[in-house]
Amino acid sequence: MKILTAEQVRQTDRYTIEHEPISSLDLMERAATACARQLLAHARPAASAPERTCFFCGPGNNGGDGLAMARWLATQPGNPLGKLKVYRLAQGHPTPDFTANLARLPEYPAVSITELASPADFPTLTRRDWVIDCLFGSGLNRPVTGLAALLIGHLNASGSRIVAVDVPSGLPADTPPWPAAPVVQAWRTYALELPKPTLLYDAHAPYVGELTVVPIGLHPNFLAQATTHYYWFDKAEAQARLRERARVSHKGTFGHALLLAGSPDTLGAAILSAGACLRAGAGLLTVGVPTSGRLALNLALPEAMLAANRPGDQVARLPSDLPRYQALGLGPGLGRSRPAAQLVRQVLERWQGPLVLDADALNWLAQNPAWWARLPPGCVLTPHPKEFARLVGEPLTGMAAHARQMELSERYQINLICKGATTITTVYESVTGQVNSYFNASGNAGMATAGSGDVLTGVITGLLAQGYAPEVAAPLGVYLHGLAGDLAAQARSPEALIARDLTEHLGAAYRHLREG
Repeated sequence: MKILTAEQVRQTDRYTIEHEPISSLDLMERAATACARQLLAHARPAASAPERTCFFCGPGNNGGDGLAMARWLATQPGNPLGKLKVYRLAQGHPTPDFTANLARLPEYPAVSITELASPADFPTLTRRDWVIDCLFGSGLNRPVTGLAALLIGHLNASGSRIVAVDVPSGLPADTPPWPAAPVVQAWRTYALELPKPTLLYDAHAPYVGELTVVPIGLHPNFLAQATTHYYWFDKAEAQARLRERARVSHKGTFGHALLLAGSPDTLGAAILSAGACLRAGAGLLTVGVPTSGRLALNLALPEAMLAANRPGDQVARLPSDLPRYQALGLGPGLGRSRPAAQLVRQVLERWQGPLVLDADALNWLAQNPAWWARLPPGCVLTPHPKEFARLVGEPLTGMAAHARQMELSERYQINLICKGATTITTVYESVTGQVNSYFNASGNAGMATAGSGDVLTGVITGLLAQGYAPEVAAPLGVYLHGLAGDLAAQARSPEALIARDLTEHLGAAYRHLREG
């Protein structure tokens, strides 16, 4: 799914109005009805139902959405959203569609309307209320000040559940937040048709809450031809890239992967990564581990072969027969020893095939900046936030971190996976020379557990061994990893999830994609 700027979405609105055709007021009605239905779905469990639902509406079309939502809900029998209240912010110049919807409301006595002209007009809110934020949406182009800023502070302090329509008010759609400017802190955000870029950064999660994309029927022709380098990598994107496994085949058909990982104290990382590589579908796997870990790996994974090494080796040795392997994964649990550094350097000097670097391989890369030039084109790097900070030399978050990520992908022609609640993969497209960004739609908080990253390295290495291009294997592997985590969380609960559960649910993740 494409991710468009706020201006592109406005262009889509205009195109839809002209070519469906439909009036702007009717398009607003369609969007409001879709959001109101989503509200009903979230309120149906009796424990979730509010005593009151309070719509806070600015003077623009986002406010018009709120007015139309309240009016539509007033017509629904058995409405679980309690008393319906509309609070109109008395500032700014109303848009025509806002004015039209405001004129309709008096016909619906179930909806009360209050004008907010000063802080004295702000209602007292409780935890039993739901607040629907329709103050500004995605049209904001300057920091919120004055009465609106005070109102946002009042809403945030209320303890009420806040649902933001389109974009939490105060948060710019396409640029970083303004310093010290107030932003609504939503429980949920309903993105209209497409997620806006600002909704997808972990740094903005306190404002966005749970994200729901609400289709509103914008014209597919415009969406198809709109240009972007940002994509929401969801189930449909994963299904489009997943290949059929040939019926007539043998283990060599699906590639031979090489994994170099583990130290005497962190052999578990190697075992986790190796298991995921096999479950991801690699036909053959050879694992290089310290001498002391060979028996443990053989017992844990009899399906894997062991690379040769010598008595006393603290890390794996780089095999001499590299041409036999189709992909190489390097780094999980490798450690900070001098032999580990030597192994990373040797791999970068001698290996030119598909490569995944993770964990300590990234830490050694950060300590040796000259090694960046040795990365083979299409190489996949999988840093978590602290590893990324070491790679770039400073802690970065949000849009600033994403911009640096894209710059590195372009400069070194590599694929970067910056792990987080919403993992972002920047992909260097070898055909076009462009960098595309994929925001991952799968995954859950239960995956914030030791070894989860090691499993991801194994999954991507397994896909590369099967012949998936790096620019496909990187975002697809991230989605499969997250989907396995979602299925594991359903079976175990997020709190009880451990890294092995991800590997055990990879088969279910594949079935989920293939069977729909």
